[in-house]
Amino acid sequence: MKAYKFFLLSGLILISGIFISSNGQSSNLFKKSLTGNLQFDSNIVSNDLTIPNKPNIQLQNPRKKSRFLAGLLSAIVPGAGEFYSEHYLKAAIFAIVEASAITTAVLYNNRGSRQTDFFQNYADANWYVSKYAYWALKHAKEINSDINPNDYHIFRNVDVGTINPNTANWKKLNGDVDWIKLNEFESALGSNPQSGGFTHRLPYHGEQQYYELIGKYYQYSMGWRKTDISNSNYAVVPPQMTYYAHQRGLANDYFNTGEAAVVFIYLNHVLSMFDAVWSTDRYNDSLLAMNFRIQGVNYAGKMELIPTLNMSYNF
Repeated sequence: MKAYKFFLLSGLILISGIFISSNGQSSNLFKKSLTGNLQFDSNIVSNDLTIPNKPNIQLQNPRKKSRFLAGLLSAIVPGAGEFYSEHYLKAAIFAIVEASAITTAVLYNNRGSRQTDFFQNYADANWYVSKYAYWALKHAKEINSDINPNDYHIFRNVDVGTINPNTANWKKLNGDVDWIKLNEFESALGSNPQSGGFTHRLPYHGEQQYYELIGKYYQYSMGWRKTDISNSNYAVVPPQMTYYAHQRGLANDYFNTGEAAVVFIYLNHVLSMFDAVWSTDRYNDSLLAMNFRIQGVNYAGKMELIPTLNMSYNF
């Protein structure tokens, strides 16, 4: 028991000596180095310490938008790029314009098609190539005195002299007209400069130019159902021709509006594409720029890692 107490007491004395020696050396170091001035002593302590390199971990802002993607989206669907760049009002405007333009294009092209069917059906029911050819043969000498109408056999299976203009079935006689002979006859009538504007050749039935010419040029006025073919003055425009020209003009107006809407659709795509790129740039420039970094900070005897948030706003 006495031996145990002896060894315990000896150990305590040894540890105390080491602590006092170390403390004495440290105390002597600080007594030797420190001045008693807090500012100077802080610098001395910091200079004597060896601190590892300070880490600086920075996280990039993940919210930045791609201007290329924005432009591509709006080129495909106007307003999509604006929606991507979070300009929702402009996205809605471009989308509404696109929908309106498409609706207008479809609507007016359909109207034009229906109106075309209407005026073509009206022409087929009220304008007769046989009546026009008969009138031209009967008044050929008055139109061009240099030609002999008997040299032109426009009707294939019918003798012109047997046709009664007051009772003739012009619609049925249409099938007996030789179109090639008719065009040759028209060319002969118009060969004289004094023929008074007999300058066109009737296209085949059903062609677009056929329906245009019969409602546009005076020389075809005598083919209309209610005209008096005893009159050689073909410059007198019958009401049917005027009405037909108006109906055909409506069809053209509808198609023109539809085509303008199609052009506007392409324009809307281009405008939206450029606006989406610009809007994305504006979005990125006006972002609340936040850089989050973990930064090392030195203290008198240690270093700590402090999360730091840097914020800036650009106008």
